[in-house]
Amino acid sequence: MRHLHKVVKLIAINFLIIPELALAKIPDVVTDYLRNERHRVSEDGVIHSQQSPGTLDFVRGVVQNWREIVDDLPSVAGDGRKQSLIIVAGEYLPPQEYVDFVDSLCERREQGKLVPEALCAVLWADMAKGDFLSYNYDNPRVGAVIDKIEDIVTRDFPNEWNEYFTALKSGKLKVEAINRRKADNRAMPESYAENNLENYQKLVGGSITKDIKLIATKPAEAVASLASKNRSKWSMYAALLLIVGGIVVLRIIFNRRKNIASLIRKSRGR
Repeated sequence: MRHLHKVVKLIAINFLIIPELALAKIPDVVTDYLRNERHRVSEDGVIHSQQSPGTLDFVRGVVQNWREIVDDLPSVAGDGRKQSLIIVAGEYLPPQEYVDFVDSLCERREQGKLVPEALCAVLWADMAKGDFLSYNYDNPRVGAVIDKIEDIVTRDFPNEWNEYFTALKSGKLKVEAINRRKADNRAMPESYAENNLENYQKLVGGSITKDIKLIATKPAEAVASLASKNRSKWSMYAALLLIVGGIVVLRIIFNRRKNIASLIRKSRGR
């Protein structure tokens, strides 16, 4: 009985500790933000809410840690409002990574870890991914995710979304989105195929100019930063080229000084 008691106690401790370890991977800015009931997604877009730094930090936290957050969704965000906040923040992911994000959300819904209403937030996207699904519906990867969403949403809400998905998959919504944006003189939605990183780089601060400046002032920190996933490949190429170029220049200077020192020694020897 004593051994059985120890086993039961060990299992109980694991149940308490494991969720805490999972949450420890997620930045405090995300969990603290979700605990604060006063926070809401701003009407003019999360990325533009410069007067509320917490909002911007929250979006950064979600974008940079979305896999860990989605893996432990019930512990991080247990209700529909909090889950919707995470989904809206996820709109600032690069296009192709965003589709992976949505695909993971579909899996969580199938597992019962995402509330039905929260998944609809993907269909209501009107910030960085406004019209994204309709604009890219004919891309095979995007189309496959749309099929998943349709299967789940029409099951959760019978007859409520049928017309929407018919219009979406026929290309009607894409034509409407293009015409509306042309009339409003607005940029087209992000392209999955082109995987434009502009919105993502605005959020995380990745740019060639900043990378080069970082190299010039803090080379060691620059190498670590460029190794992270928060930089575009072009920033990495340009900055790494600068690092190699800098090494070559330093080597040339070192060799010249070495040669000069050798000549001085020889002249003194004479």
